[in-house]
Amino acid sequence: MEAHRTITAAEIDQQLHENGDSLENFSIFCTFGTGGTSGGLSKYISEKYGKKSVYVIFPPTNQDVAGIRTKANADGLTLYNPEVYAEQQEMDWEKAKLLLKFFVEKGHDMGESSALELYAILQKASAEGGGKFVAMICDGIEKYKKNLATIGQEGPMQVSLQEANASGYDKVIWIHAQYTPQEPGIELIAKSLGIDKSKICVPDAITAQELLQTQQIPESLSKDLEGDSKPLLVCMAGKTSLMAAKVLATKGVMTDSLIGGITELPEGKTKQLSELIRQA
Repeated sequence: MEAHRTITAAEIDQQLHENGDSLENFSIFCTFGTGGTSGGLSKYISEKYGKKSVYVIFPPTNQDVAGIRTKANADGLTLYNPEVYAEQQEMDWEKAKLLLKFFVEKGHDMGESSALELYAILQKASAEGGGKFVAMICDGIEKYKKNLATIGQEGPMQVSLQEANASGYDKVIWIHAQYTPQEPGIELIAKSLGIDKSKICVPDAITAQELLQTQQIPESLSKDLEGDSKPLLVCMAGKTSLMAAKVLATKGVMTDSLIGGITELPEGKTKQLSELIRQA
């Protein structure tokens, strides 16, 4: 926090003075990770100008923005000090992420939290008819390139077997909290989709349980989701895979879900279900 008070804030103020202005005249927008930036800037403004100018921006509780906390997660931390902020605001990341895509495509190196700040600034400027603002751009796009590719796309899709065959998926992930496919089941999925069975990943049932119960991506599943192409999720009847796809979409990971799952594959209807899957 002291580094932000003595160095970050002072350098910004100096640059503004060199251009005939002062940090005193600006509203400063930042997000909350550990609280050092918001605390240090607030202290500098308070000590030098006797005012509150720092606006701390949070995503809503049900949204996950890389590298920063929600207001609920910040509450109780040592450096969380709302009394010194000008204001705390929650901004919808689903809207702000379009701004991230826009700026990055224009050549600006910025990350998710920075886009949330800029979205908040636009809202304030629109409501007040302008103003002077400083946004703290704390990270770049490098870590979020995979998420960036999904922004602006529609949510998880349910695809038919015919559509799945036409799409030519490079990776298929089985997802179910109670059942796992046996070797004949894996071979049936591969044959039905026209792919080699080596492209089918089968995480254990605990991984699926963790994803659906915690609404967070387990580390074991993250490895299966790596890559540039969109995976296809397959389960028993299509319900679990769709629920999983929706959870993944909230984390910026786009997948498709096979309608009907393994039970609706034409060649599977001539077999006993116990031949294709087993209890995990």
